[in-house]
Amino acid sequence: MGFKPSPGRVPRVPNPSGRSGPTVDGPITRTVADAALMFAAVAGPDPRDPLSLPSTGENWEEIAEEFDLL
Repeated sequence: MGFKPSPGRVPRVPNPSGRSGPTVDGPITRTVADAALMFAAVAGPDPRDPLSLPSTGENWEEIAEEFDLL
């Protein structure tokens, strides 16, 4: 299971160009539950990446449970 997060949701460090290209980093896992857990661990702001977005407070494991994806 994998998904492509929106640009800026997962910081790219090091990012020597300081620009965002067509690629983004995201989890590839065996299950939706593992993807939710991994995304929760890697998403969020990083002061070393000026393009990273602030956390919006979602609990990805709860969301996966709510939609019965676990």
